Amino acid sequence: MDELEGGGGSTGVTAQARTRVDPRSGKQISLQPESFWREHEGRREAAGQPIPQYCEEQGLALSTYRRWRARLSGQAPRRMRRQKQPLREPSSQANFLSVPIHAPPGVCDPRAMPIAEIEVELRGGVKLRLHGEAARRAIDVVMGELAGAR
Repeated sequence: MDELEGGGGSTGVTAQARTRVDPRSGKQISLQPESFWREHEGRREAAGQPIPQYCEEQGLALSTYRRWRARLSGQAPRRMRRQKQPLREPSSQANFLSVPIHAPPGVCDPRAMPIAEIEVELRGGVKLRLHGEAARRAIDVVMGELAGAR
């Protein structure tokens, strides 16, 4: 049974409706079957009323009524549910960008340099900032992994 949101008004049209809470507004809304909308369209046409006036009198959501009317007349495609995408297996190969690390003038061992802060940007735009000894340990781990991967 194909269903979309409808108004919650008292319409006199008999149909089995389910309800749910709209996550955006927190209001309870009715989900009406296609037969509900067909019957309303028949009544509106028989009365010769404009859609906005009919919806207001019947307590129906104007946008929902228009969407159903287009669907019933074959002018709108049926709404399809999204299919869950299968999870992709993580790649066994990591892609690294080679970044040379240079010591400032006068420093013989780059490992002797003081590290004030490093920033790593992760997937999804999340940034991780490490300071002092935590930054030093993170660089040691990364450099050790890179050396072992060669």
